[in-house]
Amino acid sequence: MTENDYSEEMAAYFRKKILTVQNLWGRPRFVEKTLLNCFRVRLLNSIFPDVKFIHIIRDGRAAAFSILNKIEIAGDPNPLFHIGFKDILGDKYQSQRSELYNYGLAWAEFVRKGREAMAFAQGRYYEVRYENLVTEPHKELGKIVDFCELNWYSEFEEKIPLTQNMNEKWKEKASKEQRTDLEASTFDLRRTLNMTE
Repeated sequence: MTENDYSEEMAAYFRKKILTVQNLWGRPRFVEKTLLNCFRVRLLNSIFPDVKFIHIIRDGRAAAFSILNKIEIAGDPNPLFHIGFKDILGDKYQSQRSELYNYGLAWAEFVRKGREAMAFAQGRYYEVRYENLVTEPHKELGKIVDFCELNWYSEFEEKIPLTQNMNEKWKEKASKEQRTDLEASTFDLRRTLNMTE
């Protein structure tokens, strides 16, 4: 959805919903992390002209392999991971390739769409790499706090959990064919993002 889908009625509806949640919790800020909002950044910018976008980007190979693991563990996959990806990819969906390959393509679509905010939300878009966030959480969260114009305080710092980079799992657990699919479907965008190692 883009600014072309904007209507005053829609904007009023969403502003009211968010204000209700803020009032309920007594908070001046509202944080929303729905993954599909990557495809709504242009619309969200129209509804909330002061919105700030924090885009956490994880290596597409690890992200796609993580999705595969979640589906295998859950047994009954979330529709987002099947029908949703076919809708997202449209004619880019490769029916002759593995689902894992298509998960990699979908990762690239999510990231590209989310990054559109960089062009029209100058000064309100912040990009952070998952790998940096988990290896240096204090440093990266400090940058995010600054970006959001919030105050850093000791109680917050004390609650930052120990984190671990989970991006190596795909290298350890994926078969040779899976590694090939992961490398191929995510390569173009990873090269753009300097994530080719």
